[in-house]
Amino acid sequence: MGGADDWLPLSGIQHFCFCRRQWALIHLEQQWAENRRTVEGQLDHARCHDANQTERRGGLLITRGMQVVSRRLGLSGNCDVVEFRADPEGISLQSTEGLWKPMPVEYKHGRAKASDADRLQLCAQAMALEEMLVCSIPEGALFYEEMRRREVVPLTKELRQTTQKMADEMHAYFARGYTPKSIRNFCDRIGVAKSASVVEYSFLEHCLREDLNEKAERTMGVLHPVKLVITNYPEGKSETVTVENNPTDPASGTHEITFSRECWIEADDFLPEPIPKYKRLYPNGPECRLKGAYLITCTGCKQAADGSIEEIYATYDPDSRGGDPADGRKVKGATIHWVDAATALDAEVRVYSELFSDPAPDGADKDFLACMNPDSLEVLTGCKVEPRMRDIAAAYDKTEKKGKTAPGFQFMRLGYFCLDNKDCTAEHLVFNRSVTLKDSFKK
Repeated sequence: MGGADDWLPLSGIQHFCFCRRQWALIHLEQQWAENRRTVEGQLDHARCHDANQTERRGGLLITRGMQVVSRRLGLSGNCDVVEFRADPEGISLQSTEGLWKPMPVEYKHGRAKASDADRLQLCAQAMALEEMLVCSIPEGALFYEEMRRREVVPLTKELRQTTQKMADEMHAYFARGYTPKSIRNFCDRIGVAKSASVVEYSFLEHCLREDLNEKAERTMGVLHPVKLVITNYPEGKSETVTVENNPTDPASGTHEITFSRECWIEADDFLPEPIPKYKRLYPNGPECRLKGAYLITCTGCKQAADGSIEEIYATYDPDSRGGDPADGRKVKGATIHWVDAATALDAEVRVYSELFSDPAPDGADKDFLACMNPDSLEVLTGCKVEPRMRDIAAAYDKTEKKGKTAPGFQFMRLGYFCLDNKDCTAEHLVFNRSVTLKDSFKK
């Protein structure tokens, strides 16, 4: 899974298992308050992680603070202790005679937990060691300081599958810009059930949508661009129009974008032949608003030999700047988002949908891999976004990308998107869709 910039902290898997909100606060927003127990735990780990303390006790070789990484999981971190036991079926180690079989040992300050959080962290360490050392590790161990007890943990197929699913989910949350507040609201609302139950995924999306609606800055992006030519707008002329950053928060202010004779609009905002109740652009159709700019009326189009639309033609009302006609007439058409063709930037947009085609992929007698949705990710290239996105991406490039959720936006009429924390640069803009605008959750 990519290179070092893509790896998330391996220790985060225990927080993620225990509470998604806790993981997001610690590892995305870096909000962490120390207490006595966490400080004591850090001191225990500091002793365990002393890389200078390497011991050999007969047929046992003990290393501490060993750095590990798993490309498969996309995680990196440190093992408290790795014990290498002499074994004729083991592996060879550099500068050490004999064959050895590794086993990770994770030290915990408190007591054993009811959840699998500690076992998942241990399993992730073992899977990383297996990749690095090219070997098989059947078991690991947890040592609880408070109880002074060591627990051997079999690394079963089921535990490995759960570890992989947790790691994949962590990366999905991180890449798609899920916020701690949305996860907290989700947890607060679903409560704690006395029996096993399933919560609709659409409810999690609903909680994210609520949070992003309040805080996400609005911008205009076109995912399936087609050129709109305003035939009566002066050639060579350009002007700026003002668009609000967030209509739900007037204090967030506004930003300016350029407008000229040629713009990019969404392909599905035009039809050569209208259908019932279609209120967007078609020849001799109703007036439509270009968001923040002018009223336009479609006059025709240019089609390719295969029937695809190459250009759309329209005229504008010079007295309707801002989208409001001077004579106060009612506008029957829709409001359409757009990007100025003269200043638009190309972008790659990754449109995420449901990972599984089955609402219950982990049901009885089901293989969750067979329930994967082959269309869960659609990668769009040649999309058009506002030029200010280059400056925003450049500023994000200068930050520690692992430390914060990437900047997120509402692409007007399309959904909520965030910069990709791995691939996005000022020279190559990449956005991930966090969630759609349409709320499918039944309130």
